[in-house]
Amino acid sequence: MHLIDSLVVFAELGDVVTGRVPARLSPGDRTLFKSLGLAVEDLAAAHHVYAKALSTDAAPDVSIGGRRREDA
Repeated sequence: MHLIDSLVVFAELGDVVTGRVPARLSPGDRTLFKSLGLAVEDLAAAHHVYAKALSTDAAPDVSIGGRRREDA
């Protein structure tokens, strides 16, 4: 049994991002993004969510990278 099926899919990510289709019709609606394994979509979604969080001061301080071998 699937809780979400093709009958409840409202739009594709590209339609929402370009504004052709609204992400929500009411404040109680939820938007779900299902990645299909395309890295560019994953990066675009992550960038959008992080930028939105930054604009509302809800973003955590994130450091991407790690320690170099010589620093270990």
